[in-house]
Amino acid sequence: MAASVTSARLVISLQGVATAASPLTGETSRTLENGSGGARWTDGQASGMVDRVYERDGTLTAAAVDTYDVLAAGGLKDLQGRAIDLDELKAFTLVCVTGSIKLLAPATNFLPLFGATGDFINLTAGQTQAFDFGAAGLSLGTSGKFNVVDTAGGSGSTYSLMFAGSN
Repeated sequence: MAASVTSARLVISLQGVATAASPLTGETSRTLENGSGGARWTDGQASGMVDRVYERDGTLTAAAVDTYDVLAAGGLKDLQGRAIDLDELKAFTLVCVTGSIKLLAPATNFLPLFGATGDFINLTAGQTQAFDFGAAGLSLGTSGKFNVVDTAGGSGSTYSLMFAGSN
């Protein structure tokens, strides 16, 4: 069996265009990206590398909570069925497909992107939150937990989650 190879790419791009009232003055535009063409990580466990990619489409009933732990205790598997026990988180994307959700720091060992227990980011249908933690990534230590919580109430919510990192 051939050795598995993992890579990842995250593109976050915002382009603003302003068109003047007079066609003679033209338009002005500006693009802001997380690196030229986005961030790329090749296979491995060093800076600028990933060896695990996780993806899940989740469904939450009213007020339900999905709990994640990207360390060994979480029992997560990557796209190739290998155990996830991340040392660094390199990229993270959460999309609210329907309803409304929040990305929440649980009581203990939360991802270090949060400042305190209970910190959260709200998303409603069609909204996306993406993080590019750079080549070195977000060092996790013993802090790898986060929750996705339904805030839509009776109708529930659906979401898509993907992250990449190195074990």
